[in-house]
This record gives sequence, C-alpha cells and structure tokens, in this order.
Amino acid sequence: MTSNNKFPQLSQNLQSVLGSNNNHCSFPLDIYPKELQEIISKISAGRGIHPDYLASAILFSYGFAIGNNCSVSVLENSAQLKPILFMCIIGNPGSNKSSALKFSMKWFYEKDKDQYSQYRIDCLKRRSLGHSLR
Repeated sequence: MTSNNKFPQLSQNLQSVLGSNNNHCSFPLDIYPKELQEIISKISAGRGIHPDYLASAILFSYGFAIGNNCSVSVLENSAQLKPILFMCIIGNPGSNKSSALKFSMKWFYEKDKDQYSQYRIDCLKRRSLGHSLR
C-alpha cells in the first residue's frame, strides 16, 4: 500500500507520548524528595506544564548547577565523570515545553543578568579611570 505522505509514520509509543490529552507522567518522579514531587505536581497543575517536562528540566538544572565542580569515578583509578546532561523535550506545538526550562533555569538567568550588569559597571569604571579593557 502506497502512501502520499512523505513523512515517516510515528510509532504507537511516540503517538501516545505526543497525544494532546496525555497527562500521565512517565518521568520517574520518585528520584526526587517528596517535597519536590509535590512542588512539581502543584506547579504543573497551576502553570499547565506537563510533569515530565518540568521534572526533566529540573534534573537538567541540577546538572547545570553542579557544572564542572564535581566529578565521580565509577571504578578506582578510572576516569573522572562530570554530570553533563543533555535534554531534548519532544511535544506538540504549544504544549508549554519551553516554560518548563524557563521556570527551572530562572534563577540562573537572573544571576547571569545581574553578573553581566555588574561587569558592564566595572568596565565603565575602568574606562573612566583610563584603564584599557584588555
């Protein structure tokens, strides 16, 4: 049977994940403390963010916060591993995917903005004192 559709067909699993009425959480929320699970549930309901999106964005922000400050070695005398996390959120357009990441990274965005403002002030002070920026 030939189809005129040029795009590949989605598997049943992917269709169920992308379904618009799917509010089932498949992210393992039990990795978080009970208090954080409750916060995720309340924010998810209040802001209309799917719990999977929010929980994964929070995990990503944990990895972002740790950065290169910590590492772990699985075996003695083996390579040091950093908590580098990549995240890909797949969902329908308008399903509030970006809101989850913006919410979980808000503190970092604000901190970065404050530090950049301070950097600009310091640059202006140095310039007014006649120092080179280099």
